[in-house]
Amino acid sequence: MKKITDYTEEKLLTRTQRDEYGNRVQVEELYEFPITVNSIKPGPRFAHFLADFILYSLITRFLFLEPFLYFNPEITMLDEVSKDNLIKGFLFSILFSVMVFGSGFPTYCFIFEFYFQRTPGKYLTSSYVIDEYLNKPSRKQLLLRSIVRIINPFDALSCIDNPSRGWHDKWSKTYVVTEEELKRLQEIKNMDTTQIA
Repeated sequence: MKKITDYTEEKLLTRTQRDEYGNRVQVEELYEFPITVNSIKPGPRFAHFLADFILYSLITRFLFLEPFLYFNPEITMLDEVSKDNLIKGFLFSILFSVMVFGSGFPTYCFIFEFYFQRTPGKYLTSSYVIDEYLNKPSRKQLLLRSIVRIINPFDALSCIDNPSRGWHDKWSKTYVVTEEELKRLQEIKNMDTTQIA
């Protein structure tokens, strides 16, 4: 099975050359170039993150924080800890945030990408997560994407480049592409398959 980066596409290029009399003439030539996968741009990628983070925060609040406060009306975590020491309260809130958002958010992404090939944030721009063969990524690849998100605190900064391909994409050999780009890549793959047959 060929990777998408192994496919080529033909492009007609015009260049100037001299004919047998020394006159400049324009000649069109057909060249083959490797396929470039147009990953999602940084702006839409940030919109994915923001929408997913807001949804994840709401889910976390209603599944964890609200039930805790409901069953313990006489206590709130921050009040109880900060009575002893303001610094301990601050450190506890940081630790709680890292535990809930640091590992929970990548788990949220893993679950949605495993079942739907995209998170709710990616629905906004009709984007999909694909592997290098244009298929749905394997469980192993999606798990690696999530682990990289957890262990690499600078992963979000790796998505600033254009085209935007984060470390979690590179290390797991996946791409985040729009629906139009996915169709374009599938057409190229199908054309190559029909030429072989």
